[in-house]
Amino acid sequence: MIDYLIENFVSFAGIYAQIIINLYLFGVAVLFALWLKPFTRKHISAYLAPFVYCVLMIGTGFVETSRGIGRIINLSILVITFLILWLFDNRRNPIQKIFLCAIFRLISWLSLELFIEIGYFETELINHFEWYKYSIEATKNTTDPKISIVSVVKARFFIICVKNTVSNKVSINEEGIPESTKTETGHGYGLKNIRSIARKYKGDIDIRQDETDGGLLFVLNIMLMG
Repeated sequence: MIDYLIENFVSFAGIYAQIIINLYLFGVAVLFALWLKPFTRKHISAYLAPFVYCVLMIGTGFVETSRGIGRIINLSILVITFLILWLFDNRRNPIQKIFLCAIFRLISWLSLELFIEIGYFETELINHFEWYKYSIEATKNTTDPKISIVSVVKARFFIICVKNTVSNKVSINEEGIPESTKTETGHGYGLKNIRSIARKYKGDIDIRQDETDGGLLFVLNIMLMG
């Protein structure tokens, strides 16, 4: 069971992120309906348009497209939302309906981008780099294998601390990155990619090796700024 969870950790993380975003989109649709209601005579239009908007936006999350195709899809969703709002409100005030849909689409897009940028540093680390597997691999040759992963938020900083036991000290190069070989304890080239992500978010990584009563610990600290 544990091996299965580890092997499919990336998939579980992606599903978790998608669920959170879908819940966010549902909340946005509710706010959209409340916002539109005072501007409509047929209130069914104020409920139906946000419902269709929510369903279509959630659906786009399950389809991988290029940036250009994605923009066309988003524009199409905006047009469909406007048409439903306009047609079900007896075709009243088309300019007003276009303005309401466009402004709300802009606000929801900006808030979603901000939400993802602030809240999902770890998603990028998990989805693109299987750094947690390095820690698992490194503990296999130790007498008392231990792994610890802790995340902390302090002010504008998000910190991930990964600790695992290793059998021998790892050689650290001038860049502060372990030199990777097939016989070493697991950490390697992936840490360069993790550092590049950390620096993208105005942070960095720190690597050290600590001697403890329980053995030698490899410590990786990842700091990101929100």
